[in-house]
Amino acid sequence: MRRRYPVSLLRSVLSEQAAYGRAALAPLAAWPEGGQGTPVVMVPGLGAHPKLLAPLATVLARGGSGPLSVVRYASFTGSFQALVAAVATAVHAHDQPVDLVGHSLGGLAARVFVKSGGAARVRRLVSLCAPQHGTRLWIVAPPGLRAALRPGGALQKSLAAGKEPVPTLSVASLHDHQVRPPASAAIPGARHVDVVVGHTAAVYDPHVQRLVGDFLR
Repeated sequence: MRRRYPVSLLRSVLSEQAAYGRAALAPLAAWPEGGQGTPVVMVPGLGAHPKLLAPLATVLARGGSGPLSVVRYASFTGSFQALVAAVATAVHAHDQPVDLVGHSLGGLAARVFVKSGGAARVRRLVSLCAPQHGTRLWIVAPPGLRAALRPGGALQKSLAAGKEPVPTLSVASLHDHQVRPPASAAIPGARHVDVVVGHTAAVYDPHVQRLVGDFLR
């Protein structure tokens, strides 16, 4: 019997393949300056070029967001603690609270910053396809990240304590091949949306971009 695959899965696979092509061209993307609104600090995922988030940043700039900056960090050789510290440095570079947008590993680091004392410096938080409850693939992550990505680990238990201190949006890909299971991207108590696009494709998807823009406005 021929095996049938759900349409949503095929759509996610195709969107992810297209996203890989766009990601390869990310270094050539123009980064928007933003306007006079709330500054936005963006945190890319593991191994992603910072300008991978440029299309989403452009949408936010057109919607009235203030200056847009991106956190740069050593994906494969650094520690998770160093990533959170880099997020803190980027946020404190502004003299007013910021909107914090993180994709994948960046979304986890952004939430850790907020829940470990940074809430006063953040107006709103957006987590895109981030392993907030860890991922079954933690064992293949770089050594400095494994503890943070291990389901049921100390970090995951600390994040589960207490409510989210700032308004939060979490977005999950229903067929995420990196966040396993995909439900690990959900944040209890946050506004949550499931989408039918791939893990990387989420940052390029017009529907996701509108969701983020509307939430931050």
